[in-house]
Amino acid sequence: MENIIEIQHLKKAYNKHEVLKDVNMHVPKGAIYGLVGKNGVGKTTIMRILMGLSFPSGGNFALFKIKNTDKNIGEARKRMTAIIESPNLFYSLAAKENLEFICKLTGGDAVSINELLKKLQLPTSYQKVQHFSLGMKQKLGIAMSLVTCPDVFILDEPTNGLDPEGILNVRELILKLNKEYGITFLIASHHLDDLAKIATHYGFLGNGILLEEISAQDLQKKLKAKTILTVSNLNVATIYLEKKKKSFEIIDTNKIVVYGALNNLKTIKDLAKLKCEVINISNDGETLESYFLNLGGSHE
Repeated sequence: MENIIEIQHLKKAYNKHEVLKDVNMHVPKGAIYGLVGKNGVGKTTIMRILMGLSFPSGGNFALFKIKNTDKNIGEARKRMTAIIESPNLFYSLAAKENLEFICKLTGGDAVSINELLKKLQLPTSYQKVQHFSLGMKQKLGIAMSLVTCPDVFILDEPTNGLDPEGILNVRELILKLNKEYGITFLIASHHLDDLAKIATHYGFLGNGILLEEISAQDLQKKLKAKTILTVSNLNVATIYLEKKKKSFEIIDTNKIVVYGALNNLKTIKDLAKLKCEVINISNDGETLESYFLNLGGSHE
């Protein structure tokens, strides 16, 4: 799979403080890449470096196969857009006026303004942006970034401060833009449960390095499924699980956590034949957040 963004041994230090020590990262074309890490770990720093707003202390990167040391790196960045920290909006203007201004500034297609307003469900009236909700402001920021028809969209905490409806709207918009327009996304987010609903790839950042890089498909296979059994006879149940070569842990006098896949119905029937009643059975599994924590990261 072709990588649109490639980062090798990237370093960044502010005075003597190393934020990025040795980051290696690959964002495939067409991906929704979730960059996961706690505050201050360097997620925004990576995005700023990619967009030319900051310079690395060491290492290198490539955008569309063009290296950061190449004189044409600016041309590569023209195919990208970003909302880092918060969108830059003109609060005394209406949504349409914001878009018209950006079109004149960037040479974007003014004909598409009404289409953008409609697709993003933004007001076509002359209501000023200062009266918009946080969700509407975020959507307008995204609309303004789409004027240049980017191939790559970098978003830094796009759902920060949004209510559940606003989070859902932004999430659906990202999926739509990715699927219908083929836009590749690099997203830093603290809302890991929401990120898990859209990401196709992940990079887990911690201690100045990328702890792991993995596709959503491979991550799903690695997330540990577990079943919690409450039984009437602990001894019978443990002997049964040992014979089935199941990994388990006794957590109470009648409660067992079984790791890995387990056929609930068959287990209940088998134990019943052995005169062991399954009083309660529930399925659980490792979440994106717990997986990240177990890698050695931390989440706030």
